[in-house]
Amino acid sequence: MKLFYWVHKLIRMLVAEGLRETLREFIYFNRTQVIIEKRISQEAQIIPKTMQAIIVTADNYLEYQRRLKINLYLCKRGATGLLLCQGSNVLGFQFWTRDERLNVLNKFGISIEKKDAYLFDFFVFPRYRGTKVPKIISSETHNFLISRGVNRIFGIFFMDNIKSLWWHRAILKCKEIRRVTSSQFLIFEIYNGKLRFNL
Repeated sequence: MKLFYWVHKLIRMLVAEGLRETLREFIYFNRTQVIIEKRISQEAQIIPKTMQAIIVTADNYLEYQRRLKINLYLCKRGATGLLLCQGSNVLGFQFWTRDERLNVLNKFGISIEKKDAYLFDFFVFPRYRGTKVPKIISSETHNFLISRGVNRIFGIFFMDNIKSLWWHRAILKCKEIRRVTSSQFLIFEIYNGKLRFNL
């Protein structure tokens, strides 16, 4: 159930980010979101031998959810995830979908084709930020997608999230397609003048 995922994300953010940043994620007014795209190509493998990139799908998510104690509801619903692990410790993750019917794609007018993927929920646990972990997750994700025939990715980030802004502009060098403004109060969202139930 999506409510379970939503509550789990809320708890994860409270522990990792603190109350202020968590509230900022779930309650905001007139924040600008930037829609980006990027052409990807094979990257040099930089993952050390002490780490493992695990691909999680609807077929195997229960195994990893139990073993690593991480909520993988999105995989149950059709997303694919890459978990970067060191032993039984999850350092961070990235999710994506190639399903053009996803509500958020329709909402933002993103049209994905056969060789496209929409990336979302990129997360690195605080103690691994400022290390190579984000870059490893990104390069492993791109290499996996390339191996599956994907050559273009889409994503969305908040303009006032300086770390995310820097990551997408300076590191990933993404192309900005357009900007949209929205508001959210917990599970309610106002986008394009319409109130939506976001659960």
